[in-house]
Amino acid sequence: MARIALTFIKYPLAIGTYYEDAFRQTRHELITVCPYSGTWIPWKGGIHLPQKYAIPPDYQIPWEQRNWFSFAQAEELMGHRHIDVWISIDASYHLLGKPREALSVWIATDSHCVDYFQQRTQADLFFNVHTPYMQPGDIHLPVGYSPRWHYPVYAEEQYDVALLGLLYPTRIATMLEMARRGYRTYLDNGPCLDEARELYAKTKIIFSWSSQKDTVARVWEAMAFNKLLVANRTPDLEWGGRQEDIHYLGFDTMEEAIAKMEWALSHPDEASLIAQNGHTWVQPHTYLARVQKIFEVIGLEARS
Repeated sequence: MARIALTFIKYPLAIGTYYEDAFRQTRHELITVCPYSGTWIPWKGGIHLPQKYAIPPDYQIPWEQRNWFSFAQAEELMGHRHIDVWISIDASYHLLGKPREALSVWIATDSHCVDYFQQRTQADLFFNVHTPYMQPGDIHLPVGYSPRWHYPVYAEEQYDVALLGLLYPTRIATMLEMARRGYRTYLDNGPCLDEARELYAKTKIIFSWSSQKDTVARVWEAMAFNKLLVANRTPDLEWGGRQEDIHYLGFDTMEEAIAKMEWALSHPDEASLIAQNGHTWVQPHTYLARVQKIFEVIGLEARS
């Protein structure tokens, strides 16, 4: 059994939350060493989520020191406990330097908007979520979904199309035009986890428009919710055999997005079949599967 340290900025909603849950399902000991924000996340200039999502790390890096805290300081905080593997999930936050003895593994979740030049020098293994932003030596490790939070539930439908995420202009404009045409829309970036699942259960279509060439987590989660995904075409969207018009509907422009959504809403049987195909396709792509991929590269067994 290995001892694994996990570092990420511990917002209530972060990719690290899903990875933490997955690592705890393995046979290995996990220790979280993180800055911790309680219920707060920085969306909309700062909002608070339900208290149930505020789970402190095992060792808390002082929030006011987070931007210059080092691996050496983190090891001292932990009482210099032996660590075999140190996982850094970097969405624009990381410790400085390198672990003293542990294998340093990096998961770059935001390579579409973060320059990981320094982090690559700190990593023994560097996993990159997005293939368009990979560099020599990077290992592709896409995001996925968590069966703990992302699964279908029944609810009476209240919306034709919904999007939970940052309010980029393209997203706002498309949803406003759908509303102008008389469709029931929901656009927000606050609800997450249980509340997101309950809200998405009430919609027919989950809409996604990536800000750059990144294939966002919403793509995987929409399929896990067994909802029709309408997403803009990104380079990784057909990774792993995922196919347009079979597992999702794709678009390049706002006009095409609206046309695809109007078609789906007027062809509910065909739309339902595409959603079901996506749901079937996504089943193996859990965060536990991503952890198992990391362990395969390292040479650790995930299960006893």
